[in-house]
Amino acid sequence: MSSFLRTILQRRGHQVVVGEPDRVSGLLRDGSMEAQVVITNRPEAFLPFADTLPILYIAANPDLDLALCFSTCRVLRKPFRNDDLLEAVQELAASVVL
Repeated sequence: MSSFLRTILQRRGHQVVVGEPDRVSGLLRDGSMEAQVVITNRPEAFLPFADTLPILYIAANPDLDLALCFSTCRVLRKPFRNDDLLEAVQELAASVVL
């Protein structure tokens, strides 16, 4: 995730952890980390969590068939407005059942 996205989200009070998709997926799989929402441009790394983890998929040309594999997924096409990012994160976070 770019520092741009991290800055926008942190300014709104979100806790942000940054990492390569394969590494983050491994940490989620082994229980070393929990996430309310994952923001990625490589959602295929998170297919093992397709039924449980909300995904925000950001890409200029997203694979919409891949996005449909996730039970809870929002797609943001680049370029997007800051408000679109914040709205998507808020919506996905609200979908999490604690």
